[in-house]
Amino acid sequence: MTIVAHEYTRVVGVDTHAQTHTYTMVHAPTGEAMETRTFPITQGGLDRAAAWMVKRAAGGRLLASVECTGSYGANLARTLDAAGVDTAEAKPPARKNRTGRGKSDPIDAEAAARSVLGVDTAELARPRTTSPHHAELQLLLAERDYLAHLRRKQPHGYAPRQRPRRRRPQSVDGQPDRTPLQVPPWQGHSARRGGPPRQRHHRPGRAD
Repeated sequence: MTIVAHEYTRVVGVDTHAQTHTYTMVHAPTGEAMETRTFPITQGGLDRAAAWMVKRAAGGRLLASVECTGSYGANLARTLDAAGVDTAEAKPPARKNRTGRGKSDPIDAEAAARSVLGVDTAELARPRTTSPHHAELQLLLAERDYLAHLRRKQPHGYAPRQRPRRRRPQSVDGQPDRTPLQVPPWQGHSARRGGPPRQRHHRPGRAD
């Protein structure tokens, strides 16, 4: 069994967000925080972050512990993989570990780095976004979720039924007959609504 602290010399924890990512480099054997930087999520910002990590590693073995590699950190994981940097999925910090420390991007980035120091290197969670077929799989999953959403909205292929419109009869010369439609008086309102005619019941003791 070889843990991360024995295999790597530098571990960078990354707290990912929608606009910027915060990086904290930790000396793996001692767990000491060395430096914290923040870069934008543009491709240029991701490339600068990868270059900074490689430069600060000073030739030692480097591991990046990235949060949310399936969403906010997906592009960063692909950039680090292209740069040859080992990448692992960071475990989210437990709520009890934040007691008395609060929450900030540098604290979360440092926690992301420390969360993997004692983990066996064979058990590191590798991001799936580095797969060349990940984008195609994401599209297929999104299409499947959309179809499932439509099926829940209209179960069993249900579609609203439309009442057929009453068509006027044609006259002899082929022109539509403008004669008003006659509804028998005995059908009453129920016939105009499409229902069966009402039955008139005979009351005892009353003459018809």
